[in-house]
Amino acid sequence: MNQRDHTNGPVVGIASDNGFCSIYISKYLMNREVGFGRKVLQTLEEYGLTYEHVPSGIDDMTIILRQDQLEEQHIEEELLDRLKLVLDADEVVLERNLSLIMVVGEAMRHNVGTTARAAKALSKAKVNIEMINQGSSEVSMMFGVKAAQEKEAVQALYENFSPCLLSLSLFNQQTARSLDRQSFSSRRSECFCALKCIYFLFDFV
Repeated sequence: MNQRDHTNGPVVGIASDNGFCSIYISKYLMNREVGFGRKVLQTLEEYGLTYEHVPSGIDDMTIILRQDQLEEQHIEEELLDRLKLVLDADEVVLERNLSLIMVVGEAMRHNVGTTARAAKALSKAKVNIEMINQGSSEVSMMFGVKAAQEKEAVQALYENFSPCLLSLSLFNQQTARSLDRQSFSSRRSECFCALKCIYFLFDFV
């Protein structure tokens, strides 16, 4: 059976974007309540809001969304009160000014310790991780950090994974983007994985 070549390392792309906020919802034994997630998403739909990620635990969940949606509609307090009422939640808290950093690579699923390696790099740079999320496909992981620490976080990750990375520079929507054609041709699958995560999750055009 043919084995995929992942000799270049687990990570092929890193990207970041800012302008996010999180809504933290806490309720005891939330995991045993049927329809809890549906109520959350239905409330967001009623206000015409879209979301980016929904990390969750046994007794809490966090909704990540674009901050400007709340600012444009001036619905921050109303939304929080509505969520607390509909969900009968113990706590509903909004945190502003977050940045999301995506670390992507198809080979991550075959490498042990990639998340630990990224977390250690952020720790050495004195960047606090506000949240972390990784899908079951294991081709990408998301770190949430304070917007003020975005540059330090991305720099730390690039320095840690630089031998593995393609010529792919996607810092934010104002940063130039480059992708070496020869590298893309030889590592098409991993490049596609990186570009798909970055472009679709951060809406690059």
